[in-house]
Amino acid sequence: MSGKNFLAHIVCVIFLTIMALGLVWIRTERIRLGYTFSQAYKVLAELGEVNKKLRLEWEYLTGYTNLSRIASKEFNMHPPRSSDILFVITEK
Repeated sequence: MSGKNFLAHIVCVIFLTIMALGLVWIRTERIRLGYTFSQAYKVLAELGEVNKKLRLEWEYLTGYTNLSRIASKEFNMHPPRSSDILFVITEK
């Protein structure tokens, strides 16, 4: 085997080794990114459930029944009696 042939074989082996390592790295990254995507999707689903629960709690807390109960118990408020209502008439 001549020196040029031997050098060409060494270059080809090095090139193929680099290509094989690149292929392994690409596949490893693909698996890692798939796992990361799976974890992110799981977190997204969990946050969606938390969002649903928080919206439901918000609707309960700001609902008429709850607000009127809090107003009467904590702030001693009640619906106005007819004697409490004042009419203001403005002239143009």
